[in-house]
Amino acid sequence: MGSALLGRPRVTERNAVADELLALSAASSNVYSRTFGLTYHATGALESGERGVFEDCHAEIARLADDTRAWYPRYFDIAYRGATALMDGRYDAAAANCDALLAIAGEDTNAINVWAAHQIALHWDTGRMAEFLPAVESAVEANPRVAGFRTGLAMAYGEVGSLDDARRLLDGMRADAFVFPRDQVWPVTLAMAIDAAARVGDAASAAILYHLLAPHVGLLLAPAAGTFNVGAADRYLGMAASGLGRHDDAVRHFETGLALEEQLRAPALATRTRLWFGRTLIDAGRREDASAVLQRCRADANALGMPSVAAEAGDLLGVASTTGT
Repeated sequence: MGSALLGRPRVTERNAVADELLALSAASSNVYSRTFGLTYHATGALESGERGVFEDCHAEIARLADDTRAWYPRYFDIAYRGATALMDGRYDAAAANCDALLAIAGEDTNAINVWAAHQIALHWDTGRMAEFLPAVESAVEANPRVAGFRTGLAMAYGEVGSLDDARRLLDGMRADAFVFPRDQVWPVTLAMAIDAAARVGDAASAAILYHLLAPHVGLLLAPAAGTFNVGAADRYLGMAASGLGRHDDAVRHFETGLALEEQLRAPALATRTRLWFGRTLIDAGRREDASAVLQRCRADANALGMPSVAAEAGDLLGVASTTGT
């Protein structure tokens, strides 16, 4: 029951399961059940933008790892440290944590996949996606049926400017109506496809993907028990809506997503949302508003060390200053 709720917008139900697990673990001193319950609460806290609750859960997991020296809580402790560093924009810490995560992963597939997700996020934010692209291509070649790898590769192609390659992957997935396994990473799989669709201007894909992701409105996308996240669902819904020419809807989504990411105190996530928000405001003809959003985006990106985001924000500021003149 608990695992079936992961990847679905049912935070209250997951928290109820978490309470049951914690009660059972208290009675039996079961480390696995206690860790599992804490990760459920941590996930719900992330999705709802409740950083304090997430940090409390993480601290309890870290204490459990220290007290028991068990692999399971230590893995989540390390994974949560990395996820926190990434959303904070502390990229040196995130890189060091990737090494620790890989060291503890062993042959555990889930841990290795989380390490890969952290690596993608690290290279994405620091403008080095081209360096990690061959690894993503190899992952798809070795696991062609894993939907998250395919949409991640499409997103990576879009990020580095290989738009024909991104479009080719999207075309193949759209032919199957983006029917992916509804596992715990399903929402992020959709989000990465939306990012690629926005880069290549694929409105047909955006329309399908918007409908699929819409139930997650108002939530942060934090799959795999919150061990990584890609920002607010509303950011991606805004990107899809903008690609469909629904600028008013897009603006509302971006405002909602930005508020959630700021509530979470996640500057790296908010900076990327501002980039796409500013782009939409230009398309909507609101160039003064766009300039204000993009100026903040560029300043924060420079401060955090997100050079490609800063450069793109600068380019868009140039567009905003000339549009309509």
